[in-house]
Amino acid sequence: EQLNQHVINATLSVSNDRIMAVLFWFLILGPVGALLYRCSSQISLLTNEETLLPLQESAQRLHHILEWIPARLTTFSYALAGSMNDAIANWRDYSSEWSQCFCNHNCGILVCSGLGALQIPADSQANDLESVQAALSLTNRALIIWVSFIALLTLAGFA
Repeated sequence: EQLNQHVINATLSVSNDRIMAVLFWFLILGPVGALLYRCSSQISLLTNEETLLPLQESAQRLHHILEWIPARLTTFSYALAGSMNDAIANWRDYSSEWSQCFCNHNCGILVCSGLGALQIPADSQANDLESVQAALSLTNRALIIWVSFIALLTLAGFA
């Protein structure tokens, strides 16, 4: 029953990790920034072998630091692409109510604000396929906002 909810949560958080943050660091530091971000992401997911544990912990810290700004920008783009009032209200309420549900603070902010933008209560069990499709549509609209912003920067001569 909770499979669709997990898919929605993963869609809202992984889109930042795989697309938006990579785009952000590519704009800031070029290919080196995108590579640095993806390498930190992949190394932090390594298995817990004793020899790789210090490298994994360092990569996780670096990944959380590098993810901080893009996560907030993605959250804002979710608000622009969906229900702004509900997304900001969920983002504001996240720290008081939902922070213990997510091990990664950035992931929790993305999921709670994305659910708000979709107007799905964070504590509900969205078990229909339409909610999953709505989450995919929200991430696509957020990506269009990012690409449009990059296009405007390019036309203005900043990128």
